[in-house]
Amino acid sequence: MYIEKGDIFIMDYDFSEMLECILDIRDSYDSEDYNPRIYGCNSDVMNKALRRLKDQLNKFFSDKHCDSVIFTKNTDNKFFGIVVKPTKYNVDMFLKGDMENGDSFYSYIVEFDSKLFDPITEYTVNNILAGLIHDVSEVVDSKTVYEVKCAIDAICCGLDQVPDIILSERLREVFRFAVEEAIYRMRSMYNYSYGDLVLPNEVVKSYGLTDGFNGEFERIQSLRSDLDTVNRYDTLVLNWFFYWAGKSTIYDTLPIYTLRKYIDCTGSSLLKSSAYSAIQSLGTVTSHNTYIEESKKKSLVANIKLNGMKSIEDDLYEYAMRVKNIDDEASAIQLMRQINSRMGIISDYLSEEDLSEHERKRWDKLYEKYDKIREEMIKKSIYSRKMYGLFVDYNALMNMSAANYATLNSMY
Repeated sequence: MYIEKGDIFIMDYDFSEMLECILDIRDSYDSEDYNPRIYGCNSDVMNKALRRLKDQLNKFFSDKHCDSVIFTKNTDNKFFGIVVKPTKYNVDMFLKGDMENGDSFYSYIVEFDSKLFDPITEYTVNNILAGLIHDVSEVVDSKTVYEVKCAIDAICCGLDQVPDIILSERLREVFRFAVEEAIYRMRSMYNYSYGDLVLPNEVVKSYGLTDGFNGEFERIQSLRSDLDTVNRYDTLVLNWFFYWAGKSTIYDTLPIYTLRKYIDCTGSSLLKSSAYSAIQSLGTVTSHNTYIEESKKKSLVANIKLNGMKSIEDDLYEYAMRVKNIDDEASAIQLMRQINSRMGIISDYLSEEDLSEHERKRWDKLYEKYDKIREEMIKKSIYSRKMYGLFVDYNALMNMSAANYATLNSMY
């Protein structure tokens, strides 16, 4: 159904439920029960708002499916806005050349950047709604799949490569990451550089969201730093992938370092997850010299730590014997410090190392034994100085008289 708005007709759709969900997300983010350590699972209000927004997106884009909507606390990384990541698709369709122009992504996940809701940026829920509708409609449109395929063909043509030669299990996840990163850069309105001219798409215009879209884009420009004025290169990661994959061997794991750098730089949990999956697929090969060298270093450090723990385990019996025979304050303080130091080492080892259940029980038990020795020492009678042996006051012997008779008869 259409309604008249000035000189144009727009689709009549009630966005009030979506706007309310965005308001609840904002209010939950500002509330005291927000837990930034668990992305996508914060306060109860946040959870409900994210689920409701997912349902509303499925209602609006009825021929597509939103798997989930998540919220990521982003404080230390660059602003990313909204990420719409396609899911449950066969990445091989981009390489085999059998794709039809009408192909599109069916399912997707939406991720919100917490910086979208920063009061300093003077956001409105209408702005965020327009940005959300724009980015989702762009990603699920068939032109996205087609343009990514065209970009891949152009890259491979320039490198004189045949795309499907890289179809291996080891490279497939890296390629998936490159595709998803390119889709974000090609389709998200939040990725445009300062000074770019961006027009609303047909969905935004048809549903009367143009004003909200323009307002959101102006706000995005205010979030951009001077570093963002450089030219965009939407297919940078795709270019990197094909350049490297064309020379790749089954032992090559050097791109792991590039992917780790990407993870450190991006604030998006979805893109981090894709990069992690790519690293895992590459990291299964252990015969690369550099990779083996790293493994050896890690093994050496682990063996040093384990030998240190065994030494602490052997010391237990010595400390148990010393506690039984100790009775002066100075020795007790020194021994207590040594025991506390070893207990601290054991505690750090348990919290930092990836241990099997058997190993964890072993070192837990050792910690408890040291704790028992410490408790035993606390209960002992400790004197301020050693209280045994024969003591003689030579000054009193040299000056024997009736006045110091009591001193001469003192016994310890």
